[in-house]
Amino acid sequence: MDLDAIDAPVQQLLNYDKTTGYAKQKDSLQKELEGFLSALPGHVTLATVTLCNLCHFLGYIDKHGRT
Repeated sequence: MDLDAIDAPVQQLLNYDKTTGYAKQKDSLQKELEGFLSALPGHVTLATVTLCNLCHFLGYIDKHGRT
């Protein structure tokens, strides 16, 4: 398997993602998610996050039920 051939389009997508108008907003949301995960018991990180953790985060950021 040629991983370099696979990595090239992935890197192109990541570079495109950084140039969008929402890049700063996404970075802020990621920092908020990382902070939330670090406060959970069990040393949860982006690499070890579960669907349940993400659901808790979504409930946490939508405290007023608007989203």
